[in-house]
Amino acid sequence: MASIGIIVCTAQELAEMSHDWVPQPLAPRDEVLAAIQRCIPAHDNSLSLALKVEEPDESENPRAISVSGVWGPRESAVLQELCSVLGARFYDAETAEFIEL
Repeated sequence: MASIGIIVCTAQELAEMSHDWVPQPLAPRDEVLAAIQRCIPAHDNSLSLALKVEEPDESENPRAISVSGVWGPRESAVLQELCSVLGARFYDAETAEFIEL
């Protein structure tokens, strides 16, 4: 079963966020794309992950990365590394909370 999540920068917990909360940029777009390439090599098709970086017309510097896939041990390790590199957290839509990978 596939899951959906979002990588965002925030120190707040969900209960602390206002209804109009907007995440801060993760980093400049080129740094976000480079971090993804370092953490998820393009030639590795063995991971069950699909990432989508927020489009430039939505925000010049991406504020979020949408993730879909299966959070197996390898996928969780890759997502944890990516969050660490970007100083971000992972929101799991199924559990409706930020999770530690």
